Amino acid sequence: MKPKHIQRDVSKPVQIKGAPSASSARVGKVARIHRNFQTDVNGKGSRSSRNPRDRNLDLRRYILYTLIAAGVLLLIGIIWVFYGQNRNSPLITNADAARAEVFRVSPPTTKASAEMMKMFLDAESPSAMESLVRLRDTNIDEIFQLVQDVKSKENDVESIEWAGSEQLSDVSLELIEVVFRSGAKRMGYITYDDNSGKWLIDAESFTYYLSKPWSEIIGQGKCQVKIRATAMPDGYYNGVFRDEKEWLCLSLQIPGQEDSLYGYLRLNSDCYYAMAQIYRSGSAYTIVADLSRDAGMEPRQYEIKKIISHGWIETDVEFSSLFKDAEKQE
Repeated sequence: MKPKHIQRDVSKPVQIKGAPSASSARVGKVARIHRNFQTDVNGKGSRSSRNPRDRNLDLRRYILYTLIAAGVLLLIGIIWVFYGQNRNSPLITNADAARAEVFRVSPPTTKASAEMMKMFLDAESPSAMESLVRLRDTNIDEIFQLVQDVKSKENDVESIEWAGSEQLSDVSLELIEVVFRSGAKRMGYITYDDNSGKWLIDAESFTYYLSKPWSEIIGQGKCQVKIRATAMPDGYYNGVFRDEKEWLCLSLQIPGQEDSLYGYLRLNSDCYYAMAQIYRSGSAYTIVADLSRDAGMEPRQYEIKKIISHGWIETDVEFSSLFKDAEKQE
């Protein structure tokens, strides 16, 4: 028997309450699987050993940190050693270092120079002062008394300060400015003394030492004297020195004195050329000189016999003697 064709109705799929429909289904985020993730025989996941590149990076970091730590420790060690060697050393300033390069014998520090001058001025006896000073034409008792006179006249010391360094006619000098309560100022000089092998205060320049009393220097009659002065050209031609073709007139300003002297240089002499060199140098026109006055001269007129030094510090070699071979012009 031929079976009958049975026509069935098309029905919708059975819906389960609460379940999402096919049309509303969405695919969630797909987790990225690590390339080293493997599955073992039991189906369990496991990670393989670390990437060799990661291990090299960690090694480089370890070496870098080790080197940095070693460098820091080395730097700390160097600083500690340097500090330990220098913590008890005197303070050396930039000025001290520069001066040490110029002078053949390193001078005292700027602080030590000022302290030396203070000890000199505070000395209560000649013996306390003697080891600090350089003397040429006088003695310690006379210098001590001159210092006391200066302090009394100027109402004692207000301040003492290092004022610089100077190289004058091969003489190395440390300059110390002393200010008195009266407002007056004096410059002290510390110089190296070859005989003692020490830096000493030039006491004679500080006290404006004169080899004769001032009253005798400006008096009548013959006089031989050593002076410190600032020498400037002048035009006082009179008496024995009236001939301008034979003499050069200088006004000699003596420190500590109101009156000046007149000094005369014979033209084309050693002293004349020495003074010309001082003027050409452009530096201070200060000199230490030997003067001579004869009976026929006015009280303040002197012939300059020797220029001992350029500056107020007496030197071993007479300055004018350096010009004995200078070309003379008639």
